[in-house]
Amino acid sequence: MNLLDLLLSTDKKQRLRIRRSLLASLVFLISIGMMIYLSYIGKMSIQATSLLSLGMISTCLAFYLALRTGFNLRFKEPALTLPQILVAMTWICAAYANTGQAHAGTLMLYALVMVFGIFVMEPRRSVISASYGVLAMVSTMLYKMLTDSQVYPWQIEIVYLLLVVTILPTIARLSEQLSAMRRRLKIQKNDLEQACTQLERVAAYDELTGLINRRRMTEVLAEHSRNQTRQTEGFAIAMIDLDYFKMINDKYGHAIGDQVLSVFGESARKVLREIDILSRWGGEEFLLLMPKTNNGHPNIGIERLRAYLACVQPCPQIPELKISFSVGFTSYEKGESIYDTIKRADGALYEAKAKGRNCTVII
Repeated sequence: MNLLDLLLSTDKKQRLRIRRSLLASLVFLISIGMMIYLSYIGKMSIQATSLLSLGMISTCLAFYLALRTGFNLRFKEPALTLPQILVAMTWICAAYANTGQAHAGTLMLYALVMVFGIFVMEPRRSVISASYGVLAMVSTMLYKMLTDSQVYPWQIEIVYLLLVVTILPTIARLSEQLSAMRRRLKIQKNDLEQACTQLERVAAYDELTGLINRRRMTEVLAEHSRNQTRQTEGFAIAMIDLDYFKMINDKYGHAIGDQVLSVFGESARKVLREIDILSRWGGEEFLLLMPKTNNGHPNIGIERLRAYLACVQPCPQIPELKISFSVGFTSYEKGESIYDTIKRADGALYEAKAKGRNCTVII
């Protein structure tokens, strides 16, 4: 762990919170610098400068330790933005009351404190901070006008008071609008992610059978082909065609035909091995990719599916309707194009059809 990780934490969220807190501490550093200068030129007492500077430094250190130790995670708002803003406003009010003729300069820091929370605070917290800011500064101004009217004359202080009453609520309102914008952007982002996920699924899956489509299967086959340079077990493919599917559509209608396709896809997912990948290749054709294993010839799974479908009724209203299929089976040969493998499987499929269908031809 390097020094920066030690100071800022390795947790990304905590690191960001600590960085924001340290950046906000610049307000205190500016205030301390201003008070030290005023003390140097004799416009502010050394005692007040020391006490205020010590208090501000202690506050910065306390918030840093709360964030660095993870104590902040106990709270609903782990960034502790609202507490930091309220404490900072309190100290600036104290600085305003002790900086004498230069007190107007602290008002810029007062507004700056609100700006630090404008991008992260929720509307409710923005209202709380603005309300406290107005109340605290107005109270400070009124107190100084009554106790030190020569340095804090009411004719000038009333102008500063109006600025505070106007600017802080405006910043709070802007924070509320930014918060609403963030919520809308978050909703739009979630909607966009869901839409992208849906588009990816539409692009990769056949809606009727739930199987991957030809486009996605082509990518899978190409990937398996490339992997054969590092693997030795090889893989096989089977081109499957549902027997007499056109006749089923013509006799019973396309709705029944769709049901047959759907039942075939569902049955295949149940019966075939988990490592086997079945796709709808087009119409009533399916392409099955079968990685070879030590559990026997991959064609065993095809025959198991054939036996399973012989006992399945795809449409209870038509008990005589059964699903059978013809298969062209071949193994991928290293170095050949995957399209040559598919072409060989396709030739075996035609041979299976010529033999009377409902059978497997292996090449």
